[in-house]
Amino acid sequence: MCNPKFRMRHNHFYKSLKQICFGIVLSLSASGACYVLHSLPRKEKYANFYTNYDPMSSFTRMKEGGYLDSCPPTSKGHNFKQK
Repeated sequence: MCNPKFRMRHNHFYKSLKQICFGIVLSLSASGACYVLHSLPRKEKYANFYTNYDPMSSFTRMKEGGYLDSCPPTSKGHNFKQK
């Protein structure tokens, strides 16, 4: 007489495997969507900003606005000789 095979023998294993695979696919798709929808446009905005960025005009604007304590708006700055 042979032993009967149980119908739900590997049921827990297959359900767990299915849930693990679903979690992996979901996490990879979420990270890919975050990269495509958030990081790439942000990189492009930074690149566009810094192509036309002039640090000296920004510095003078901050100096004249009174944001820099070490450089008051009335000071002309130092004239250092460059070698």
